Amino acid sequence: MKTTIFCVLFLLLPTVCWADSSIGVGFSRVTIDDPMGGNMVVSIWYPSDQKNEVVELGPFEFPGTRNASLAHGQFGLVVLSHGTRGSDLGHRDIAIVLAKSGYVVAAPRHPRDNYQNYSGSGKRIVWEGRPRQVTAVIDFFVGDESWSKSIDEQKIGIFGFSIGGYTALATLGAKPSLSHVIEHCALHENDDPFCDYDGSIDTNEYTDLPINLRDSRICTAVVADPVAVPFPDSAIESMPPISILFYRPEKENVLSAKYHVGRVVDILRNLPDFPNPALKLVKGAHHYSFISPFPESIAARYPEIASDSEEFDRTEFHVSFGQEIIEFFRKEFSGC
Repeated sequence: MKTTIFCVLFLLLPTVCWADSSIGVGFSRVTIDDPMGGNMVVSIWYPSDQKNEVVELGPFEFPGTRNASLAHGQFGLVVLSHGTRGSDLGHRDIAIVLAKSGYVVAAPRHPRDNYQNYSGSGKRIVWEGRPRQVTAVIDFFVGDESWSKSIDEQKIGIFGFSIGGYTALATLGAKPSLSHVIEHCALHENDDPFCDYDGSIDTNEYTDLPINLRDSRICTAVVADPVAVPFPDSAIESMPPISILFYRPEKENVLSAKYHVGRVVDILRNLPDFPNPALKLVKGAHHYSFISPFPESIAARYPEIASDSEEFDRTEFHVSFGQEIIEFFRKEFSGC
């Protein structure tokens, strides 16, 4: 099959391009039950035999066809978990390139911790709810008759960014201790920016979570600059063996790596039976650089999140970022 060059146009921003086959991308949204009460919107990208059109959602434009037919075959499933107060569209470029590589990609808009409603940010309902919401998304795809025959249940992965990284680690078997957050910030409020973030800590309800949030169906993960303070060292040490690709930004503007991603990787690398986790340091990047480039109208409102240093090109980075994620999942799914 001839390889062509496909370009994703982000409204009023530079073009993101990657090498691609002729597979189209379908896009749809569903609403499912939130295990913490209420409902939850999930955006879905998937392989399709239909030619791409342009999906328009508010200020966002990206390639795909709304409610296109699903291509024939069985596909791996990747769940994308966004950061605090984020969006189900926040990692759309990763979703698109994964779909064009033969994966179904599902991005829940985590209730009470998204750009529209962040009433639960920093509260127990979000710390507990996010991993359970990922499990609910997987349950939907393997149980819904319109999707289940097309999902390869042996190939289920997760991508998590920031508190979405926390979400991924919790679903992989790291058991959160909310009291550890309080203890950590009492000791490190001056050297971990996490402890200064408004909405991160609600001390009134920080007792330990009563349940195991692991979803054993998830066989591999990509985790970008995760919030890891809720996991004491012992929780990381007790994780079941699983291959994980970690990303760390050079600029620690939101999370101090020695307490978050760096600590997690160091602990896992010292476990005798744990697959050696890969860690990629992204030069010039800061915490928010892992979010897809923003349309200009949004970027102007949130320059701290949407802007990068002069030496870092977010659009260019996300091309290689997406390709690395594809290669990682392709390799690791083959061993699931």
